[in-house]
Amino acid sequence: MTTTRTLETSEADIVYDVHGPLPTAFLAGGISGCPDWQREVEGLVPEDVVLVSPRLVSFDFTDPQAAARQVRWERARLREATFVLFWFPEPACLATTQPISLLELGRYACATSRPVAASRSYIRREDVVLQLEDRPDVVVRDSLAETCADLSALVRQLRRVA
Repeated sequence: MTTTRTLETSEADIVYDVHGPLPTAFLAGGISGCPDWQREVEGLVPEDVVLVSPRLVSFDFTDPQAAARQVRWERARLREATFVLFWFPEPACLATTQPISLLELGRYACATSRPVAASRSYIRREDVVLQLEDRPDVVVRDSLAETCADLSALVRQLRRVA
């Protein structure tokens, strides 16, 4: 039996053991103007893994500290994560280029293998591919399902090593 648990930033005060028995996967990718793809991942990753989602149920734009708190939370979870899965979906609005996700990809692309996918209709897909062209071990997939399969393979590989 497998278990997939999701930790969302709406629960930002929850402390979890990053050195515990389950690996963690940070779900990096579009949020603003994008579908809730993070929920889809739960059904696509059968392995025991803690899915860490930065998507908030609601964001208080009137709180001047909210953005800083969110960015710091995400940065810490990205550093702690066993894996980082990147998905650049087709946004609801073509003007949404997901700049923070592109920044995160650039920052973490040189680390160990990262499952990455960009929808064929994502307006900056070519940028994602070009950013990773010097990483032949990272294949930019076309779908979230393919990327989740890559994550599942990495989790299985981690289990074999442990």
